[in-house]
Amino acid sequence: MKIKKPKTKRFLLNLLNRVVKHDIMTYSAALSFYLLQASIPLMMVLVSVLSYFLEGKEDLIINLLEFLPKTTNKLILEAIDILIASSQSPTVTTLTIFFALFSATSGVNKLINAINHAYGLKNNKQAIKQRIMSVLFTIIFISLLVFVLIFQVYNTSIIGIFNAQIIEKFTIHFNTNVQKGLDMISSPIFKLTSIAIPFLIMAVAVGFFYRYSPSNASNRISVKEAFCGGLFATIASFIASFIYSYFTNNFSNQSLVYGALAGILALFIWLLMISTILILGAECIAAYREGFKEDYFDKNIRNKKSIKEKILRIIKRTYD
Repeated sequence: MKIKKPKTKRFLLNLLNRVVKHDIMTYSAALSFYLLQASIPLMMVLVSVLSYFLEGKEDLIINLLEFLPKTTNKLILEAIDILIASSQSPTVTTLTIFFALFSATSGVNKLINAINHAYGLKNNKQAIKQRIMSVLFTIIFISLLVFVLIFQVYNTSIIGIFNAQIIEKFTIHFNTNVQKGLDMISSPIFKLTSIAIPFLIMAVAVGFFYRYSPSNASNRISVKEAFCGGLFATIASFIASFIYSYFTNNFSNQSLVYGALAGILALFIWLLMISTILILGAECIAAYREGFKEDYFDKNIRNKKSIKEKILRIIKRTYD
């Protein structure tokens, strides 16, 4: 009798095998290179867009960069100041936005290829079609990022509106105590929930990307698997960013070795970590399907491929 390995052990062994065989660091390096190109122009675009919504609260935008290492933070702020000073010219602004979108979409395109590779899929989409999809996903991610940042600034006001209107109408309709409802909304638990909302939004966005970006339209991963992969990537990215920022600010001596390039190096390493986590999320989804389920799409694809090869061999023998 064959003894089966525990499910968790099979999953971890499969994931480790995938990380080694699929060479995810090569994809991560290519992805982080394009993200590095797009980072400064994208930050300028974000600052320009957010300045319309957060007029008079520009300092809050600067505070959002505190999760990055100090050397990287300083580098980005200096670059943004230079770009904003040059943005009086419409030509410069247009070129900056175009370059930011082109670099970002190139990075998203690399991420789509990495996810296809993780799922065991061939890239069947035409180059123009995939580029259009990359542009759409880039715009969606930028829009969600703007929404999350605005929500972080105005979450107290949003909760206040929620308190005054929705809960009050709800409690009056059901003949309950309005004050109890308002006290519940003002509790630390609800405020903690409001902080968790941006995490959930980003997790849903990444899960949406895991589900709809690959070339397997006829056999997509489930919503649950996509959300779990997105949640893993989001939480892991925030934890890795916090640990890396703390280590760089307190223990790293990159500025002594690399001098003025320390900020660029720190930013590249951070982007490399985020890129690796995003690709690892897709590998986790594929490993989960292989390690826990007998009928997974990668196996089906291999079977279809083998059947196709058999048919071609039969036809070849017939004509020979």
